[in-house]
Amino acid sequence: IMTQAVKRNFDLTTLNTKEPTNMSEIHPKAFLKILEAVYNRIFKQNQDITPNALKEGIFNQLEITVEEITEFFKFSGKIMTQAVKKNWDLTTLEEVLTKTPFTETQQEIFVHFWKQHKSDIFDELFSKSKWNDSLLQFSWRLDVKAKSNNNEDINEPTSIIELTVGDSQKENKELIRFEMSKDQISDILNEIDTIEQRLSNLSN
Repeated sequence: IMTQAVKRNFDLTTLNTKEPTNMSEIHPKAFLKILEAVYNRIFKQNQDITPNALKEGIFNQLEITVEEITEFFKFSGKIMTQAVKKNWDLTTLEEVLTKTPFTETQQEIFVHFWKQHKSDIFDELFSKSKWNDSLLQFSWRLDVKAKSNNNEDINEPTSIIELTVGDSQKENKELIRFEMSKDQISDILNEIDTIEQRLSNLSN
């Protein structure tokens, strides 16, 4: 229901940027290259990619100004960002693209590009929006406790959990190691199931 509402009501003016012009003059291969440039510039923060550099490279044979290339950058980047933030499916993206100045071939290229890079774009936006450390690595092993003077239990299996937490962009990482019994593992799995269900409900 939410996706259908987005399709019916989405207005390109909400992107708050000027629509690019002269799009029909751009060859499909050049269109794909500029989408890749937009992705690397906006989401990968590659500062070497600029409208001026693209004008001298990809568009040196076309009558397209630097200002028009800049408009394309902003316009395409806004569409990609909105698609991630609003969790658009392919049908929604296709519907939105029909309202743009892109040709049918360019729209198909955009959709194909999106299918390939959606998860990467999401990861990039997520990494920029989080404030706390995150789980970087998870490992575990099983031990069996043996009988001792202080412990009458024997052959009691237990799990040793190791979590590496921190910021993937920084060197400071922390290793957390702890022990969990079978019952404790069962309890935490139930809690994780609850979290997963609530996240799914919010996504839908």
